[in-house]
Amino acid sequence: MKVSLSTTREKTTLAPTQLLIFGNPKVGTPLMKCGRTVAIDLPQKLLVWQNSEGTTSVAYNDPVYLGKRHQLSQACNALLKKVAGVLEAIALDAIR
Repeated sequence: MKVSLSTTREKTTLAPTQLLIFGNPKVGTPLMKCGRTVAIDLPQKLLVWQNSEGTTSVAYNDPVYLGKRHQLSQACNALLKKVAGVLEAIALDAIR
């Protein structure tokens, strides 16, 4: 799902900004089995915005950080690292 945050009904403006929300039950379900509270941070989100000079930036919560935050078991480390790699690739592609 893509949410544009650049315009509002109040006729205020914001530089181009989008929140991308996405997930896959084949990834999220095993993570929740490692620790239920991670569900509060799922599905994964990426914030993409452009500053006044036209530079694109991307922000997201690192899955490895989420694993620590929610004290997920070590069994999920490989999956967290895989998801982190995918998010990093998406972020790098977005800023090109």
